Amino acid sequence: MLTMIYKIKANPNYISSLLGPLALATAKGSNQDVFDLIDYSSKDKTRLVIDSLILPSFERLTDSTKTEVGRALGYFLYHSNVASEVITEKLLLCEIPPSLHQEFIKVLWDSLFPEESTKKIAESVSGIVNRPLVMGEFSFSRKADLALDELVEKLKKRLSEDC
Repeated sequence: MLTMIYKIKANPNYISSLLGPLALATAKGSNQDVFDLIDYSSKDKTRLVIDSLILPSFERLTDSTKTEVGRALGYFLYHSNVASEVITEKLLLCEIPPSLHQEFIKVLWDSLFPEESTKKIAESVSGIVNRPLVMGEFSFSRKADLALDELVEKLKKRLSEDC
């Protein structure tokens, strides 16, 4: 009898896809006033952005997609010396300064996977597979409650209250 050995790989495209709403909101010129208020060197502001624009999408993901996001996020956070152009490019699109990329990923991990160990995740991964996701690999279990513009407006209000 043959036994199959599964090698679990981390795919940075899961993180890139997760950052999509933030990248889209940042790219929209009409939102510049909101993003001018964000200081990514502040963990509180970073967490506010994550809670407002990334967490709503994350919560809608299927369990299998959440697992893959966690695997990739945990792996790249634990192995901070392993750079991924896919993640770096998306963080740059989100206008997060390169010197703060690793800290952003850490706050993202802490927001989405509190109490989880990056070391445990990283040890379960045998390497990286950097290939685009195909239909169904990044999937949602339900529709969004709010449109992206509404999420940005709520973020703007929360940022204004903090200032």
